[in-house]
Amino acid sequence: MKNAKVLQWKLANILSSISFTSFSTLCFFLVVALFFNPVLAADVTDVADAFDGADPFDANVNVSYIFDYNTGSIARENFDTKSQTDSPLSNFPVNDIDVFNFTRTIHKIQLKTEIGLYKDLSFFIKVPIEAQNSFTNDFKNQNNIYVLKQNPVKYNYLGPNKEKTANILRERNLIDDDSTENTNFTDVRKGIGDMSLGFKWGAFNYQRDETKPNWTLGIEYTIPTGIKMEPYRNSGVLGGVGRGIHSFNFSSAFSKRIAFVEPYLKFDYTVNIVPNSAHGNWRTDPDCLSTNNNKPTKCGTVMENVLSHIAPGQRGTLVAGAEFIPWENLNKHQNIKIDLRFWGGFNSKGRELSQVSDLLNEATFVEQYSFLGGMIGFYGQVLKFVGFKTSLHFNRDSSHYLTIEKTGSDHNSNGKIEQDLGEKNNDYNESYDQIGKRFKLSSDFTMAWMFTAVPQLSGMSCSLR
Repeated sequence: MKNAKVLQWKLANILSSISFTSFSTLCFFLVVALFFNPVLAADVTDVADAFDGADPFDANVNVSYIFDYNTGSIARENFDTKSQTDSPLSNFPVNDIDVFNFTRTIHKIQLKTEIGLYKDLSFFIKVPIEAQNSFTNDFKNQNNIYVLKQNPVKYNYLGPNKEKTANILRERNLIDDDSTENTNFTDVRKGIGDMSLGFKWGAFNYQRDETKPNWTLGIEYTIPTGIKMEPYRNSGVLGGVGRGIHSFNFSSAFSKRIAFVEPYLKFDYTVNIVPNSAHGNWRTDPDCLSTNNNKPTKCGTVMENVLSHIAPGQRGTLVAGAEFIPWENLNKHQNIKIDLRFWGGFNSKGRELSQVSDLLNEATFVEQYSFLGGMIGFYGQVLKFVGFKTSLHFNRDSSHYLTIEKTGSDHNSNGKIEQDLGEKNNDYNESYDQIGKRFKLSSDFTMAWMFTAVPQLSGMSCSLR
């Protein structure tokens, strides 16, 4: 910002030593020389700038460590045939019965550099590296496993025979029709994710005009540079951690310092665009297996790329919070801040890699849902060259269906969906998209922890966040 001064800046050689089998070697990515005064703005409205009077240049370099833990339960619809007899199945009440729990654990390093371009205008770039991304399905007890046996999950097979009776879960040895035993499974992924870059602009700056708040506008573009994440394959070959889509995030944030409190408000909205080349995993029906990566020929011309129609929903988030500054000494570049924030938002419906994609071998059409979360952070600049940040995040998604694909479209208005006329939706799978067989996220909870240590020694700055 305007009053921040760069006392010395020197670019050092980039040091990179990454091992995905040993997480400890991911810690230090680069060293950069950077002295700066304490930032006089909230974290959400802070912008690096340049050519601003006594502040010729700002640059911030971070190496962020993020631990993300997500857990929840998956339910499946089941017709309660015990309550009625001699009645059509559609008349039976439908119950949601939990069939398995899931846990996703992510250890991630995020490299971020922000460089001031001009007054209150900056450019930034981020690169995520996931040392571990593990997803575990823990099937429920034998009293609930019958729900999966009663309505077998079939391959979405649209070849010459029009249908297929293969039970995916049985073929993967997850359930056995002749016993009450069940088996859990864990899929592990790792690698470099999708790189993102963007700009931040401080439209208003209360250090320039005390009658106005800080107002920062931002745009971030996530590029599908990482190896694409694929659902489980029978071959055991998994993809990377990239989403394979173009994502644009637009944000607007306000803050205003009042005595020792700086309240803030932020809104951001994400739009996803899917390239034609998104993902490349063919449906793995046993009769459609091929020894090469070409489109299987035994399945007929209607076999589709399993993720060719992936289309994630859009997402909007409203964040409200405040930074409390119980103590600071600007002359000695010292301060302590406590950050409390809450957020809520909405994710529209769309086809994506959901919590059941590894189980079902393909992307599923997910119902719209809302989410709520919060964060508490503690920031300290105890000495001119020594600081730290740590924060704990919580989030909960509302309950929503994970398999709600439409049957198709009745183009000729004859009351039927006819495959021969191209009306059938090739992504529809009757074994889990039909009412009474759908999967549902019944509970969800996410916790994330971030840590930042900021030692600045002899003109060299190394951030760990």
